[in-house]
Amino acid sequence: KIRENVDGTRSTHYHVGKRLTALENRLFEVWIVWKEIKLQDGRKAYTVGFVPLKNTKGTINDDISKKGFTQAESKGIYNILEIAPNICRVTRIQTVNLQLHLPDALLLSLAKSQLADANRMQEKFRRNGEKVDKEVREVLVERMKQGVELNADQFNIFRELKMLFGEEEEGWEELESPYEGIKMMIKKKQSGKKLSIALGRAEGTADCSAEEAAAWHFEYCSRERTAQDQKEGNPARLEITTGKSNSKNNQKTFASIKKFPFPVQNREFAFKNIYQKKQNSILVASMPVTDEIDYGKRMNTVRATTKILFTATNLNKVGEVPQCKFSFKQYFDLRGLVPVGLINRKMQSSLKAMKNLKDSRQRDDDVDKAELEALIKIMKTEHQEYDDKEEEAIRKGKEFYEKCKKSNNLYQLKSPDEKVDMKGAHLNGSRTATCQGYAVVDASVEECSANVVISLNSRDMLKAKKLYGITDIMVQKINPHSLYYFTTRDFGLQILSNREFRTKLTWKKEGNGTVIISVTSTEDLKDKYPVKSRNVVGAVNTVWTFKSLKNIGEVPQTSVTLTTSVDLGGRIQGLIPHSYMDNKLGPGFLSLVSDLRQKLDKTTDINDNKRLQTIEEVRKLNFEGNQVLEGRFEEPKGAKIVSGEISAINTMVKAEGAGKGWGKAAVTIKAGFEEVAAFLWDIEKLGEASKSKGIKRTVEKDKEDLEEFERLVNIIMEAPQVYNEEEKRAIREGKEFYERCKGIKEIKNVASPDSRGEMKMVH
Repeated sequence: KIRENVDGTRSTHYHVGKRLTALENRLFEVWIVWKEIKLQDGRKAYTVGFVPLKNTKGTINDDISKKGFTQAESKGIYNILEIAPNICRVTRIQTVNLQLHLPDALLLSLAKSQLADANRMQEKFRRNGEKVDKEVREVLVERMKQGVELNADQFNIFRELKMLFGEEEEGWEELESPYEGIKMMIKKKQSGKKLSIALGRAEGTADCSAEEAAAWHFEYCSRERTAQDQKEGNPARLEITTGKSNSKNNQKTFASIKKFPFPVQNREFAFKNIYQKKQNSILVASMPVTDEIDYGKRMNTVRATTKILFTATNLNKVGEVPQCKFSFKQYFDLRGLVPVGLINRKMQSSLKAMKNLKDSRQRDDDVDKAELEALIKIMKTEHQEYDDKEEEAIRKGKEFYEKCKKSNNLYQLKSPDEKVDMKGAHLNGSRTATCQGYAVVDASVEECSANVVISLNSRDMLKAKKLYGITDIMVQKINPHSLYYFTTRDFGLQILSNREFRTKLTWKKEGNGTVIISVTSTEDLKDKYPVKSRNVVGAVNTVWTFKSLKNIGEVPQTSVTLTTSVDLGGRIQGLIPHSYMDNKLGPGFLSLVSDLRQKLDKTTDINDNKRLQTIEEVRKLNFEGNQVLEGRFEEPKGAKIVSGEISAINTMVKAEGAGKGWGKAAVTIKAGFEEVAAFLWDIEKLGEASKSKGIKRTVEKDKEDLEEFERLVNIIMEAPQVYNEEEKRAIREGKEFYERCKGIKEIKNVASPDSRGEMKMVH
């Protein structure tokens, strides 16, 4: 029984009977009261306390029968701390007196059953883990922005870590990083095949503010990171909420057990995280603690130690996307000799947290879009000043383009994209080749050229670089219209070492709106970026030319030409087969034109626009008499309906012998007849549909195809036509054939590949 607001206060009297197996039932009568607490950092907390009812000083209504019960007692407290507006931590401490001596094992079992209420409460209010993590970080980010004054112990910890890692600037070796955009290094404090002490370092950038990155790292036991840890097979990952280590609100204590392969024992780590705001950066220090950790069962582990200094610094935004750079420096002592190979793997695994941080904040599409829009704006609106070397690069690029355009040495290459024309020139065995690709792209000159520049180092390119045989990319901006572009490429031939192409790119918009991009080899930056061992330096001369064409409706059109000459370098003269240059290298380089065309393709918009224009023209047509519309298909004698799949298409066929046959497909289309007529008029679109079914249909166009189309529409609409006898006979026979086929009864339905069309045939 529950009595609330006793005597008009926050008191509640609670009477409950509990059945205990093989024991007399127990009656618990408690007085419950709660209190709200305001913490120094502005957060709320509640304390709910309960004691035996006999301890209350107010009214006690003792009207409950106690027959069959033995009086028992319980007292305890709930501490409820606000973590975020819809998230809290509940701590329950309780003692129970059953007025009976029981074995320890039975008491432990009863205690566990009582504490299971915590699990039931958690499950009742459980929400999406990602949302909970996000809400916790948002509150933490705001606290980090405000900053917290360090106490003496915290100040000394940061000073110790800065000295530790500041003194370890030499002796680092590169650790192979399997993660794009994360640089990893390791330093071993001992020599030999086994060691226990090592340092690791990871650096990178993330698409978030420094506070967001630091909050992600600080919350070691977030739902996301705990789930990942469990997936990796690690036995434990806990946040410790009691003890002196949590005396400050910018500090938390954690414990974890990391799985090691047999026969090496698992390692236990216990440490506290502390954050500090420093100008434009947030620092998070991790320092070992000596607390004994209760994991609920005995763990056969070795207590190891780790020290970490994480730093995140805000950078300029890319568009509206925040950016920060981060560094993660770690020291660990495994307290026992471990094979070097295992040390390397465990260091990689530890540094992988930075890859998870980067991935969790990743906004690749937004960053690429923002950088593209910024460059398009520069190309359209900002005047550029060029030095003599840049002007010379543009002049030579134009001369190279014109020379190749007029050359008779270029021959046709097989293009994987039918809308991209590819040509090349290569002498069998030569290490040098020239190729040229051309296409019309559905975008403005500025959009096309900006896409080419941005794509060199876009997030999409970094993810797809292996498809282009690129193993390494370095892009360094010089000014808004120039940059360095260094790549290392694997051409997939055993006789070829990896090739380095070290180039400088310059773009310029001409007075007539044409944009030229010149890419030429350079000797610059040799000291800063030396040639890697065993690599061979190749040479390249590339020019992109973008010229504006007449719009199709509202869709801009640009002619794009890529002309490139490649010298693979090295002592390979006579070793490169003609087929490799023509079938792989040439089309491989020129595929950049195809990628650009497909990325900016607006065929659907163009077709829709053409169809709308055709519909309008059809609606303007004038008809004389009813002859054009009065005919109807009648099935010819012998035509039969083809049975088969359930279909909305009525299909009939009839065989007439001597290799001749008749067929008809009738279907109801939910569109105006002008729209259907416009679709059928678009012979190119029908050709594309036919190809998908294995039928090849070719439409040859000249440069005046659009003008010819408009001319024909005008003739149909306005010009009366005079027909000779042969033309009249052709029209008459066509109509007769149509009427005859309509009347064939033997025509049979043919299974239609399209449920919206009907097909029939006679054979």
